[in-house]
Amino acid sequence: MLYVGACIAFLDATSFTMIRCMITKHVKPDEVGKLLSVVGAFQAFIPLISSPIFGVIYRSTVASLPQTYLIVLACFFALDWLLLFFINRGVRKIAKKEEAAYGKELAALVAERTAAGANGEAARAEEEDLVLKEKMLGSKND
Repeated sequence: MLYVGACIAFLDATSFTMIRCMITKHVKPDEVGKLLSVVGAFQAFIPLISSPIFGVIYRSTVASLPQTYLIVLACFFALDWLLLFFINRGVRKIAKKEEAAYGKELAALVAERTAAGANGEAARAEEEDLVLKEKMLGSKND
């Protein structure tokens, strides 16, 4: 049970790192510092609450099942990983929808430019398409 607890404690650092990474990718650049400071404050506040709670759990169950606090801790980590999984899945769905919307928009503009190309404006339409693609890719990467 000691080794299981050590493996779970190892995963503790990775969950906060994943949360920070997800925040920085889905927040405006001028808001990243604000949110990371809130996450850091929350991370610093957790031991003030968790230590007394786990102390009470251990003292209450030491006679019957001393490793109860480890089981509770494992349940919290499992909940943490499940929440991160579902958040990540939701973010990916949103990204796919946005990507599909950009694709439809681009296809409509290309069709419009192709129709304009039949009138002798093909070179200008292709150039505008390239500029549009660069703008769309640039806005997605921001």
